[in-house]
Amino acid sequence: MFGTDPDSARQFRQNEFDSNLQWAPTKGVLEGLSLRLRYAVVQQFGGDVHNLTDFRAICNYVIKF
Repeated sequence: MFGTDPDSARQFRQNEFDSNLQWAPTKGVLEGLSLRLRYAVVQQFGGDVHNLTDFRAICNYVIKF
């Protein structure tokens, strides 16, 4: 996602790049399990803030009752 120029003079333009990888088996003993890896980078143009990087590993499991 590409940012636009902000309205406030105290804010700076930012660009954000996201990448996701997800796996979810549809049958077998692992049915209901979902694994997701997410990597994101936010670039800020100006100020004293460096680029923000984010890595997440998300695991979900559905239990039916």
